Amino acid sequence: MTSSARALDRPSQVDAEQVADLLGVGFSRSPIPALLLDGDLTITAANRSADVAFRSGPQSLLGRCLADVLQGSAQFIRDAAGTSAGHLVQELELVTASGALVSAEACADAVVTASGQRFLLMQLRDVTVIRCAERALAASELRYQQLANSLPDSLVMMFDHNLRVQFAFGEAIAVNGYNMAAMTGRLVPEFAPANAFALVAEYYRGALAGRNSDFEYLSPVSGRRFRVRVRPFTDPVGVVIGGLALFEDVTDDRSRRSQLEQIHRLSRLGSCWYDLRAEWVFDEELLGLWGLESAVGVALVPSDMIVPEDATAVVAAHERLRSMGGRGSLSYRLRHGMTGEIRHLQCTFESTVEDGVLVTATATHLDVTEAVATIEMADLLRAEAGADQRAILLRRISDELAAAYSGPEGPLHSIADLAAADLNAAAVLRVLTPDLQAVELDVTSHPDEHLRVAIAAAMTRSRQCFEPGPIRDEVIRQGRIVSSDPTIRPANHSRFVNQTGWRFEHSITAPMRHNGLVLGLFCVLRIERAHPFETGDQHLVQVLADRAGSAIAEHRVRADLERAAAERLQELTEQQRELLKELAGMEIRERSHMAESIHDAPIQLIVAAAMRIDTLRLGRTGSDEAELDRLAALLESSVDWLRNLIQVDLAAPDLTHGIGGALRNLADGLFDEARPLQIVGPMNVNLSPPATAAAYRILREALTNAHKHAHATNVSMRIDQLDSMVVFSVTDDGVGTASTTGPGHLGMATMRARAEAEGGQLHIHSAPGAGMTTVLTLPITAGL
Repeated sequence: MTSSARALDRPSQVDAEQVADLLGVGFSRSPIPALLLDGDLTITAANRSADVAFRSGPQSLLGRCLADVLQGSAQFIRDAAGTSAGHLVQELELVTASGALVSAEACADAVVTASGQRFLLMQLRDVTVIRCAERALAASELRYQQLANSLPDSLVMMFDHNLRVQFAFGEAIAVNGYNMAAMTGRLVPEFAPANAFALVAEYYRGALAGRNSDFEYLSPVSGRRFRVRVRPFTDPVGVVIGGLALFEDVTDDRSRRSQLEQIHRLSRLGSCWYDLRAEWVFDEELLGLWGLESAVGVALVPSDMIVPEDATAVVAAHERLRSMGGRGSLSYRLRHGMTGEIRHLQCTFESTVEDGVLVTATATHLDVTEAVATIEMADLLRAEAGADQRAILLRRISDELAAAYSGPEGPLHSIADLAAADLNAAAVLRVLTPDLQAVELDVTSHPDEHLRVAIAAAMTRSRQCFEPGPIRDEVIRQGRIVSSDPTIRPANHSRFVNQTGWRFEHSITAPMRHNGLVLGLFCVLRIERAHPFETGDQHLVQVLADRAGSAIAEHRVRADLERAAAERLQELTEQQRELLKELAGMEIRERSHMAESIHDAPIQLIVAAAMRIDTLRLGRTGSDEAELDRLAALLESSVDWLRNLIQVDLAAPDLTHGIGGALRNLADGLFDEARPLQIVGPMNVNLSPPATAAAYRILREALTNAHKHAHATNVSMRIDQLDSMVVFSVTDDGVGTASTTGPGHLGMATMRARAEAEGGQLHIHSAPGAGMTTVLTLPITAGL
């Protein structure tokens, strides 16, 4: 115990000295600051380290309150004051005597003397350096995590000797169906599918054995391809403590590389590139295009193989690539190194230059020899076969005109499209009315759809206020072609442009003629000032215009014939309707006359004969009376038959309440209880009186045929009223027939005529032994 401690005159002095002596040299010489506190947390002893760390000025630490010496330790003081025994540890932020802020780990242990005096032994271990290192490590880990997460399409994973994931970061985790939080702390086989783990297990275990691995990995989970680097992870002394795997998604890069390889295989294409490390590198495809086995000393192109006419352009392109950078293209010819033939190549290059030094460059060379030869041959053939092409064009137009069509739009559109494609211009066909005072039809075409729409809109505006003006004098009235060529009526062209308002540079307007008459205008227009029409184009336009005139005239003739035919058909239909009406009247009159005749003569005579038989029966016995009974029954049957004939076949139907009741009465007269007629459907339908009468007559004929000729066991009728029509169907299971037309079928022909006269149709389906079905369809009368 120090002399200063012994100088204190306090009741606890002796006990404090005993405790200090008990702690011995370890207390006084410890490099860790240590304080001995009494029950009031007053410092009763302090070692050298504490005195240096917290003593301020000449004032001693002894006898001072802990709160005065250790600023920032209020919580610890409160905890220490309430500690009666045991061990207390807290970390404090304290200010030393020099004013430095330190992190200290404060440990307090209760010490009780033999006399029962209680002391606290407090040690303050400086952990400032450790905490700074920990904070630096945490910050480093955070920066590493941020760096790993920022790597595009990548995954970084660290694992220990058990293949347990220590951490995992990167964009590729979620993209490939994994969860970063779920991976950390788990064994790789626990979250990775077995087939996926089998592909990487060998390399992970190799890293734990100290081996580096680089490989490509095709994920069976996502189908993505990765470039993987697996490295051992060591401690500061070089001991392997785990492994580190870096996955880089190279799917898109491999796909592009595959596409380029396919392009190389399918095309005559080669590439070269430059960087400061490797300088110029040429692929085998490019060496094959040039006919070289190697390209030592070559930069961009083999200059000594270039034809002299292209040498200047090649030198200029190479100088631009080397000194200026950027993008460029070059066409050149060279003599092939193996065959000696002249080849045409197209080169596209891009380079980067820094401070006058070429840093990187990439160039693609394409062999276009065949294309150049094709173009040259095409130009030659085009120059030699211009007339043949025009002839083919006219032949195609003739084929269009020869084909069947329902209106002029088809051929006119074909003519406009062919003219626009052949002349590379807008084509406008304007068909005028026969009096040439209005527009009947406009047809437009142009290779550029947007320009065609704009011209069509201008035509629509012009059509609304059509006034031929000067065009009428030149084109319409005189049948002359008008061109924007300055040598051919420039004044007329100016008036034409001012009238239409179309902003074009060149035009040809020809009359569409036929048999000396002008039927409209055919215009071709170009907006490019540098591409005027040629003289031969005017002749082509006039020929096309005359072809269009022929199409228009033919359409009008056809339209007139079709109109006349339609009018004649309408006239014949009306005549047929009148004849059928007259026939129906005659039929009614004849049937009524026959009914009256039968009723007045035959029936009366038969009735009189029956009465005479009744008279003769008086006084007769035996066989004579029986014979007279048979004769009376026969006469009664004849009367019933004649009355049924009058009622069904000869009497006029009552259609005042619709067709349903009339058909039911007809059925009752034709069919008996043993062979009834079934009628299904509404009994009243929306038909006009003429259609109702026609339907009754047609159905009566069908039912009569089924009753008399078909020998049917079952006969049925179905009535369906749809939205716009009524359908009657009569079906029997009789003998049927092979044909329902031709000689012997006049009744069926009359039935069809009645149906067609009312705008309906009659269809009869039958076959021998398969019965017959008659289907009558009539339109519903509007407003009923």
